[in-house]
Amino acid sequence: MLLAIYDKEGEETAGVLLQVFSVFSAVGETETFIESLQREAVALSRHDGKHTAQFLAVASKPAYSKAEEEKIASSVDTLLAEAKEAGEKTETIAKSFDLQLTPIAKSSSAVRQAFFSQPFAIPMLAREAKRIEMEQEETMIQTGTKGAAVILGTNKAGKQVREPLELFQRTIVSDGTMEQRADFVRIIVESYLLGNTPAVVFDEEGYFSGLKYPTKKISELQAYGIKTEPMGFPVKEFEAGKSVKVNMNAISPAGFLELFGCGDEEAEKMLSQALKKGRVETPEQLIDRIESLEASDAQNPFVKKRLQRIVKLAETIYPELFGGPNNMEEIVQSWFKKIGKASIISVDKTDPRSLTFILDSLTEEAVSFFSRQDETQNAKLLIAIPRIEKVFAIKDSLILKDLIKMLTEMKRFGISFIIGADKRNDISKEIIQIAETKVSIIKENDAAIDFPETKNYRVLLRPSLSQGKGE
Repeated sequence: MLLAIYDKEGEETAGVLLQVFSVFSAVGETETFIESLQREAVALSRHDGKHTAQFLAVASKPAYSKAEEEKIASSVDTLLAEAKEAGEKTETIAKSFDLQLTPIAKSSSAVRQAFFSQPFAIPMLAREAKRIEMEQEETMIQTGTKGAAVILGTNKAGKQVREPLELFQRTIVSDGTMEQRADFVRIIVESYLLGNTPAVVFDEEGYFSGLKYPTKKISELQAYGIKTEPMGFPVKEFEAGKSVKVNMNAISPAGFLELFGCGDEEAEKMLSQALKKGRVETPEQLIDRIESLEASDAQNPFVKKRLQRIVKLAETIYPELFGGPNNMEEIVQSWFKKIGKASIISVDKTDPRSLTFILDSLTEEAVSFFSRQDETQNAKLLIAIPRIEKVFAIKDSLILKDLIKMLTEMKRFGISFIIGADKRNDISKEIIQIAETKVSIIKENDAAIDFPETKNYRVLLRPSLSQGKGE
């Protein structure tokens, strides 16, 4: 739908203000969705006394053109392409909100009639939407992520407990059942998302698969004084070994060889030389790179062959696990301006060794991604590892030491973490030392919280806004 506002100078037309809308009929909750978009959009409802129809119009940026036919035509073509691309992306993202969007051209004749019988509403609502967007942006600038808070639940006296989100930049949660720990982690993840900070969650057994759906525990939420409506969050799903790989260029050559039973320094040097010759995308490519090493880099042909066998063994044991760099922009950045996106990485099929590789590789790439930006205390990403004890089954590995180093370095670049384990003793002393907030599940939703430099207290944890496992 093309909107044109003519700029008149007397009787002459000096120019035209143009804007294009991709229009959809909508089924589902549009208000939460539209507030999260990074571009101007208009939500419109039409009730004829019997039926209500909802519409969503996604706008291009406005453009001003001089009143010359060729310039106007060129501007319109550009805006049409922009609106089409924005509409297609919005249609895809809406699925994460359980919002069904149908292009108006593919809607029924009755739905099209309901929209086009009131077209004057579009320019009016477009201006109103822009005004609201500017007000919200001003509020966000004034408060920022540092002003965000997390409502944990209530104390024994029934008083609501609220704490600054900053206190959960380095958090460990232990004891209780896995489901109880996951419920706490979900509260923290949601709080970061509401604070416009994306999250990466390493999920086992689908404990976080309901993050994209609103909880059904409405009465329980209200009992804790939560005024926010239940909601699902933007979610992108990945699977370790499929859509997310272990980046062979990011992991330690010595650590890689150690976890496959090789401590040969000459093999380590040879592997390092092969990786220095350029980025590799597959184990086969790395094997070819080792083969191409010249005599000065690979003096011992026996070690050279052994190294190739180890790489082939890694590929055989873990088909598709090892690869090149991951698309970190897709994993660690949000789609929206006002709400964070959660990247859920399924690690169901990992054993201690492969999970250690995945965690080390992804944290290394995340730190590298944000290290290209200025160091900051503002939250840019939350990494959630609800079940980490498996990686400590392999004692004192170099890859594990690299992972601990990355967890230590994260805060400099605005990356927070929350880690869960069955028992606190399952976590290394180094991680316990750098953790600032420690949480123990006493029983069911009763938790003891130990904040840095403040007193400890107990809290009855509230339900999450999204669905927990089994809902």
